[in-house]
Amino acid sequence: MSNPIYIIHGSCKTQNTFIFSKIQKIKEICSNIRAPRNVTGTGPFRLIICKKKDKNCLYAEHKKDSAICLTCETYKPIHLVKAGRC
Repeated sequence: MSNPIYIIHGSCKTQNTFIFSKIQKIKEICSNIRAPRNVTGTGPFRLIICKKKDKNCLYAEHKKDSAICLTCETYKPIHLVKAGRC
């Protein structure tokens, strides 16, 4: 992958992970979680993990099928913590 992925003020993120799944499948992981908590979605989920290769914001991609660890709050997913179990 050669497209840059930016955060605020134009800085490159060192890593970015994309989940390829129907949104409902992701939301179901948090359907019973009200207070903030990390939860494992066993999936497996199709992921593409992009890691920064150089200072020019070029990324190398790695495809993976894995469980995911999400932070859930108020019955919604709010953050992907990591690929794999919590």
